Amino acid sequence: MKVKKSDRTSKKRRYTSPGGDRRIEYHKRKHSVIVCASCGEKLKGVPLRLNKKSKTEKVPNRPYAGIYCSACSRKVIKDKIYEKIRNMGE
Repeated sequence: MKVKKSDRTSKKRRYTSPGGDRRIEYHKRKHSVIVCASCGEKLKGVPLRLNKKSKTEKVPNRPYAGIYCSACSRKVIKDKIYEKIRNMGE
């Protein structure tokens, strides 16, 4: 299915052509950057356009990939381990 130029999601820009006519130019919107859920840092290894990628190319292969940055995911994993240790002692 071909995408229409006058789609509501595309950005429009009015410009004057060399002949003096006012025309509309259509642009695709830029994808937003994916950020860490805890600190807000830009995630490395995650591409902007996910719909054209295969499953293995979308996020790195580690726990909490695509949600937390590497530093925050380490903190979350350590907290879970410490919580398990505390619960075992009780």
